[in-house]
Amino acid sequence: LTLVGLFAWWRLRLPSRPLMVLVISVLVIDVFVIGTWFGVEQVIDRLQKTVQVEQDEWVVQDKNRIDTDRESLQIIRQKPIAGWGGGSFYTVYPAWRGDDQMFMDHAHNDYLEFTVEYGLVGLALLGAFVLLCFLHAAQGLRDRDTPRTFGISFASAMAIVAMMIHASVDFNLQIPANAAWFIVLCVLPFTVRD
Repeated sequence: LTLVGLFAWWRLRLPSRPLMVLVISVLVIDVFVIGTWFGVEQVIDRLQKTVQVEQDEWVVQDKNRIDTDRESLQIIRQKPIAGWGGGSFYTVYPAWRGDDQMFMDHAHNDYLEFTVEYGLVGLALLGAFVLLCFLHAAQGLRDRDTPRTFGISFASAMAIVAMMIHASVDFNLQIPANAAWFIVLCVLPFTVRD
């Protein structure tokens, strides 16, 4: 997010004060507030673990995110081109899960889950769509004379980057409302450009 903010700041001839405040506040909020509030160790631990089952305040079982990713890659190797079919992760995964035998309905990594279900062809199509939308938003950042175009393009680029980061550690795009909102944010720059 900071990189998109810095890119927008660089594209402006005279960087605006509100944009400078936004970029700096993203850094401050991310690093200090969230790190202090939750603790850096807790954030790192949460990123490493996919599932933590608690019973009577004791952790009885953990599922490591790296193990789930590794098992998902094994599934992809079986049908790499077209995948196993939409919505099939939760039925296909049990055959490859490790010794813990935990039920996983999602991969907690949208990229891997999408590749398991739709294969490399589906992942390439999704990547091409997102890249096209991001490049169109980046073009809108060049339009410094129209604040509306610049603002919508900036918001769209920030949203695309945020969702792509989030997709690497969670199954956010598997939630229909989030997926629909992501599509709206992706195509938004096309509504303000010729």
